[in-house]
Amino acid sequence: MAFTSGRKLEPKGKIKQAYAVDMASGDEMVMAGLWSKWRDPASREEVLSCTVLTCAPNDAMAEIHNRMPVILDEKDWPKWLGEEAATEQDLLALLRTRTMWGMMLGFGGINYTAWLYLTWLPGYLASEYHLKLGATGMISGIPFAAGAVGMVASGVLTDLKVRDRLQAMRYRRYLIVIGMLLSAGCTALVVRATSLTMAVAGISMAVMFIHFAGTAAWNLIHVSSSARLSPQVGALQSMGSYAIASAGPIITGWLLDRTHSFHIALLICSGVTAAGAMAYLTMTLKPIVIGRVEERSAVV
Repeated sequence: MAFTSGRKLEPKGKIKQAYAVDMASGDEMVMAGLWSKWRDPASREEVLSCTVLTCAPNDAMAEIHNRMPVILDEKDWPKWLGEEAATEQDLLALLRTRTMWGMMLGFGGINYTAWLYLTWLPGYLASEYHLKLGATGMISGIPFAAGAVGMVASGVLTDLKVRDRLQAMRYRRYLIVIGMLLSAGCTALVVRATSLTMAVAGISMAVMFIHFAGTAAWNLIHVSSSARLSPQVGALQSMGSYAIASAGPIITGWLLDRTHSFHIALLICSGVTAAGAMAYLTMTLKPIVIGRVEERSAVV
């Protein structure tokens, strides 16, 4: 937010004293600001609002006030606006945040379920219900069509709560946890299915809810980190989750060779998904903030 100068009224006894605050260079005073677009719950009208960030005063400003705006040097504008790429140090700093680890572990639970069904669903149908290859291909499309429905529903619901950052984070986190727990429950119920119809229905619900949670998880990135860090947060989330999820098809195949049943593999999948939900619930409570834009001082 750019200003040519600032004015400040301070009480001096019974008379308020006006002060003019300008940059010593004569340039515009560029302050760090935040903006938000949200819907007024009373009028339902869309509101565009903004605010200026403040910090402790420098020596000159301390004489007239206990706070001052955060003044951005021109070289810091790209970083503040999210136009500067993250550095290697930023990536290492991300790995020191609890929220980042919560996203990696939690999304591992999402991908574990998604990958297990993606790789083993035809095999499950052929093994448990003795379907021919052509039939398994057609029936396997049903759960993933349900997954598309889950993604659309999640996107619609996610957009309902965008009033402020913490509220948006909390709302998306709840969508993720609810979706993952419902998916875990449906996967556990597949073990008790007594017919092909029941099994396909349970798997379809599990896939729908896991994609519902996955869509909300990607949306969580954008409200929990700055635009500059979002690509790196997304990359680390994928990397961490792949390390967990890649075990799903391997464990399933190993168990199938020894037990000739998918029951244990499905119960493990349900447990991993539930554990991922707990990671989101307990570890993604705060926005991801690393470093700080250097606070620049105005000169009276």
